[in-house]
Amino acid sequence: GASFEDAGYEALVQMTRGFGDKVEACGTVTVEGTTRKIGDQLIYVCQPGLPEFTIVVEQKSGRFGRRPLLRQMQEAMECRCSSAAIGVVQRKHLGKRQTGYDQHGPLQVIVGVDWRDDEEDAGNDWFALEVAYRALRGQLVAGLADDVQCSHLPQLLL
Repeated sequence: GASFEDAGYEALVQMTRGFGDKVEACGTVTVEGTTRKIGDQLIYVCQPGLPEFTIVVEQKSGRFGRRPLLRQMQEAMECRCSSAAIGVVQRKHLGKRQTGYDQHGPLQVIVGVDWRDDEEDAGNDWFALEVAYRALRGQLVAGLADDVQCSHLPQLLL
């Protein structure tokens, strides 16, 4: 639902602020050249000295299977030209074999969060989302930093 996506957006804005990253709500925006609306938020990672990249977030407020969500996350990565994806579901809707933090390969994580639609945000817990964001961000930044250093090696050897 829209309220779950709005709350997720607000949580992401708070958790990315300290890194200087930016969050864009894109769930209602069609992918350029298509009629598809895939991916709910884009996190623009702004690490000094490295090219900007994005992590796409796909939120599901109701019951949703792991395989269909992973498919949507992969499609969102491709359509939004993102380096990684985070799937966010409400913990109460997780399947029997799902946990609150499931890593699916190096670039995709599905997390379960506690969220209730109330004015006070009482009982809301976005911690698993923050862990996924920080883990993917750190991993991608480290990989890019290695690539940047390796690309400068030939110049350093001259």
